[in-house]
Formats: sequence, C-alpha cells, structure tokens
Amino acid sequence: MFAAIDVVPRWVLGALGAVAATAEGIQQLYQLRLSALNAMRTANDLEREWTAAFYGTGAYATAEDKYLLFVERAEQIRREADRLFLQGWQRDSLPAVEGSEPPAKA
Repeated sequence: MFAAIDVVPRWVLGALGAVAATAEGIQQLYQLRLSALNAMRTANDLEREWTAAFYGTGAYATAEDKYLLFVERAEQIRREADRLFLQGWQRDSLPAVEGSEPPAKA
C-alpha cells in the first residue's frame, strides 16, 4: 500500500515490515506456549486418571469394568485436548477447517 506512494521513505517501509514480523513472531510464541500448557495439562489429567484406576479410588472403587471406565475417561480427556489444540491454533492464524472438530461423544 505505502510502496505506491513516493513520499514515504524506504526506511519507514522497512520499519513497518519489521514491526509486522515481530508482532507475528510474538503471536506464534504465545501459541506455542498455549499449546505446551495444554499438553502438560492433558498429561497430568491422564496421569491422575491412570493413578485412580491403578489404585481403585474414586469412580474405580465401585466400577464393574474398571478397564472400560478408564478407556472412556481417557478418551474424554483426549477429546478435550484435541478441542483445545484446534481452538488455539485456529483462533488467529488459521481459517477454521470444516470437519476438524473431534466427533462428539455419542
């Protein structure tokens, strides 16, 4: 846009480009941080679920099929992690991809 105007000095155009590149870099770093935090949360949730299943505490104390309960709850945690991942990466930088949402639990 400014390149067509002869009055704007070239260094101003370069400075604006540098500001835009820096802003994009900061945004990408924030998204990586958010993704890492979501991955850590998911790992902690899965570890807590495994510990409860292993020691038979909480819902596992009275569950008829502990393995089936564990698989269902682990998949629920993974679906939430997938949702957060897609939400974080599609929010600002990518257009929404049709069909990219994890399937809803039946």
